[in-house]
Amino acid sequence: MTLTLGINLALTGVAPVGGGGGASFPAFAYQTETNTLAAAFSVAPTTARKRTMDRAMRRLKTSGLLAKARWISFAGADLDASLTNWKTPSEKATAVGTPLFTADQTYAGNTGLNYINSGIQASVLSQNDHSIFTWYQTGHMKPTATQAGSTVGAINASSQGLSLVPNATSNGITVRCGGASVVLTNVSDGFGLIGASRNNSANFDVYYNGALRSTSTNTSVALPALNIYFGGLNNNGSISNGNATPMAFQWLGQALTQTEVKTLTAIVGEYLESIRYGEYYNEEPGIGTGSISKQCIAYGLTGQSVTFAVQAARQGKTVAIIGGWRDRFSFGMAGGGLGYTDFDSPTALGGLPRWIITDCNSQEGTSDTASGTNPTAYKFNPKRFNRTCKKLLTQYNIPVYLANGVASVTKTGAAITSITTTDGRTVTASQWHDGSYELDLIRLTSGIGWTKGREAAGTGAEANNGVRDISTAAQPLDSLSNVMTVDPWTTPGVTASGLLPGFQAIRSTFTPALDNYPTVGTADTRLPAYNFRLTFTNVAYLRIALPSTPPAGFDAANFETYLRWFAAATTAGNPIGTGDVFKMDNLQGTDRFDLNKQGILSTNLVGVNHNYPAMTYAEREVYWKLQWNHIMGLWYLLQYHADARVPAALRSAALGWGMCPDHYYSNHENDEPFFQPQMYVREAVRLVGSVVMNGINMSQTDGQVPTLGDHTVSVASYNMDSHSTQVVAHETSAGVWQTRHEGGMFVTSGGANGVSPLPFEIFVPKVAECTNVSCSFGGSLTHVAYGASRMEFTAMQTAQSMGLAASLAIDGDNVIQNVSYSTLRTALLASPVLSGEVAPVIPQTT
Repeated sequence: MTLTLGINLALTGVAPVGGGGGASFPAFAYQTETNTLAAAFSVAPTTARKRTMDRAMRRLKTSGLLAKARWISFAGADLDASLTNWKTPSEKATAVGTPLFTADQTYAGNTGLNYINSGIQASVLSQNDHSIFTWYQTGHMKPTATQAGSTVGAINASSQGLSLVPNATSNGITVRCGGASVVLTNVSDGFGLIGASRNNSANFDVYYNGALRSTSTNTSVALPALNIYFGGLNNNGSISNGNATPMAFQWLGQALTQTEVKTLTAIVGEYLESIRYGEYYNEEPGIGTGSISKQCIAYGLTGQSVTFAVQAARQGKTVAIIGGWRDRFSFGMAGGGLGYTDFDSPTALGGLPRWIITDCNSQEGTSDTASGTNPTAYKFNPKRFNRTCKKLLTQYNIPVYLANGVASVTKTGAAITSITTTDGRTVTASQWHDGSYELDLIRLTSGIGWTKGREAAGTGAEANNGVRDISTAAQPLDSLSNVMTVDPWTTPGVTASGLLPGFQAIRSTFTPALDNYPTVGTADTRLPAYNFRLTFTNVAYLRIALPSTPPAGFDAANFETYLRWFAAATTAGNPIGTGDVFKMDNLQGTDRFDLNKQGILSTNLVGVNHNYPAMTYAEREVYWKLQWNHIMGLWYLLQYHADARVPAALRSAALGWGMCPDHYYSNHENDEPFFQPQMYVREAVRLVGSVVMNGINMSQTDGQVPTLGDHTVSVASYNMDSHSTQVVAHETSAGVWQTRHEGGMFVTSGGANGVSPLPFEIFVPKVAECTNVSCSFGGSLTHVAYGASRMEFTAMQTAQSMGLAASLAIDGDNVIQNVSYSTLRTALLASPVLSGEVAPVIPQTT
C-alpha cells in the first residue's frame, strides 16, 4: 500500500485476531551471555536487574555491537559488577586505592593514586580500527563541575594514544584516538556518551550522544602496550592524579559507524535510566507470560493507565498494564513529546497528576509551574515523565506486558471476561480500564456504544459542532488563522490544472460546478488532524542533526502550498521564520523545546486520518509513518531542499534545530533512536454512555451544580479546542482562490475559574452494555466538549478516580456503575500517601 499526501485515505477494517495464549506462548529465556555475565558477579543480580541486563545484552547482540566490543562495563549495584567486562566476564578491572563508587549510578577515580585499572592494554586494539567511549554521568543534563585532567586512557612518552575528557568550561572534548590530542569546543556539555572512532590512519571521528561532532585530521601511531585506566590517565606507566569525574559506562572495541554509535547511545542510555529510576517488571511482545489474570487491568501504556493502576494497587488489588498496539517503553503523549501540557487553573490540579508533574520538575531542580506568557501552564521534559512513571510502577510492583494491541474481547453477559492480544496473550480480569488514545479495548467490545467525528451543529457552544462554515471568519478558530491567500490550483488560477496535493474539498458560489463542500452544520465522521509533538533543541552541542536526505516518499509537490506561502510572504516584505511554521515552547529552561503545530501550514497532516481508529494495526503502522515522514519532509524542505522560495534566513534558522540526544532511547523496532515514540492522537472514538456531556455543559458559569450532576471525578481546565479536519479550496470572489482549513475551534469553557467538573457517568458505558470497564481519554462527550476534556492531566486524574472506583466495584457486586459516589469521593479525598501528594481536586460545583 502506498500512501501520499493529497489522497482520500479510506482504510477500513478491525484489528487482526492473534493466536491463542496459554501454554503455547513462548517462554522468556535469558541470553547465554547474560547468564555468563550474572554468574561472574560476586553478588548475584536481582531478577529485575538480570532482566535489565538481558535487554541490553540482546540489543548489543542484534545490533552487532557485542561482536565489535573488546571491553564493555556499566555502573552496577556494587563495585564488582561495575568492574566486570560484559564482553568477557572473566575479565575484571581492578580498583587501585579508593576510587569513588555510587551504586547504580557512577564510578570514578579520586584525587591522588585512586583509579581503576582495566587490565586491557591499548595495544590489543588495532591501530587503525578502534574506538573508545565513556558515558559521563555528571548531572541530570549538564555537568555540575569543571572537569580537569583526562578521565580515561593510556598514552606513551610522546603523549600519544587513547584518552577522553569532557571540558565543561568550553562545552568541549579533549580526545586522543590513536594519535595526538585534539581539543574541540562547543560540541558537548559533559553529560552522556562521549567518544571517538578511528577506521583509517589519517583521521578519526568524535561523537557526542550519538551525533558526529567532528572528523579530525590526525595521523595514527602504534597504540602503547600500556593498561587503559578509568578515572585517570595511564601516562606512560604512571599516574600522577586520579580524576573524580563520575562515569557510568566504558567501551573499547573496533571502529563504529555513525549508526552504530547512535544505537550504542540508545542502549546505554536506556540501561542507565532503568537501573537509576525504576526497573519495573515488563515483558516484550510475543514472549513471556501467555496467560495473565489480575483483578484490575489497564490497557495502553499511558500516563492514565499508570494512575489507574497505582490507585488500584493502593487499594490492595492485583494489577497489570497491557500495552497497546504500538506501545514500548514510553508512557503515552506526555512521555513521548507533549511536555508543554495545557491545563489553565493551577488550583484545579491535584492528586497523582500533580504529584507526577512536581516530581518531574524536582528532577530538573525547578518548580512545577511555568513562567512567561502562560504562567499557569505546566511543562516538563518528557524523559522526566517517563522516569516518574517507571518509579511508580516499580514502587507499586505493577507489571507491564507489551502486547502489540488487543485482538479480540470476550464477554459473559454484560461483563468482559477476557481479551486476546495480537501476540497471543490471554488476559482475564474483574475490572478493566481503557487508557489508550484509540479506545481499542472499548471499541472492540461488542455491545458498547461509541461514536466518531462531529455531531450536527446545535445551539450555544454546540453551534461549533458539525461541518464549519468557512465563508466567514466570524467564528472561533484554532491558533493563528485558518485562512491563507495561497492559490490551491496546480497552475495558479487555472482550475482545469487540478488541485495541489492535500486538498479535500472545494467551496465556491461563483463556480457552482466545482463546489463539493458538505452542508454547513451537518454531522460527519472527520477527525482533527494528528501530528507529533517534537522534543527538539536548537543548541549546537546538544542537537542530533536531522537527515540531509529526504524521508521515504518525499515529493516537493506535497509542499507546494508551503513554498507559495514562503514566496508570497517574502514578496510582501514579511518573510516567514521558524516561529511561523512551528509553535516552540521551552521546557523548563533546559534548552529542550516542545515543537507543535503553528498556524495553518505546519506539522499537522490534515484530512487523511479520519479512518485511523478502524484501521488494522498494519494499516495504522503505514499511516503512522506517513505522518512522521510528513514532518521529516517538512524539515528536509526547510533545511536542504533546493528551492529558492525557501528564504535563506528560514533555512539557516531551521538548520539549527534537531532532536534531543537525551530522549527516547527505547525506540520501537520500526523507528530509530531519538524518534518521537508517540503520535499525537488528538481524537479517535468516544464512548456513548448513559449521559453525553456537551459544550453547553462544559461552559456553565461559576458556582452552579453541573447539569449532568455532581459526581465529579476530574476537571477539565482548558478551552474547547479542535484542530483542522480538512483542507479546502475556497473561491472568495470570482476567480480569486484561497487555501482554507475547516474544523478548527477554540471556544471558552469553564467560566471565570477555568474549571469544568467532569462526572463519573461519562467515563463508563451504559450498564446494560458493559459493567466492568471504564475509560479516561475518550469519554462520553460531544466533539465540542471533548475538546476540553482530552488534556493529559485531566485524563490522568480521571484514570486515578476510576482506579479507585474499579476497586470499590470489586469489593461490591463488580458492577462499576453501582459504586456509591459518596464512598468513592470520600476515599479519593483521603487517597494521598506519597510524600508531597495532595488530594484530587473534584469540585461539585462549576
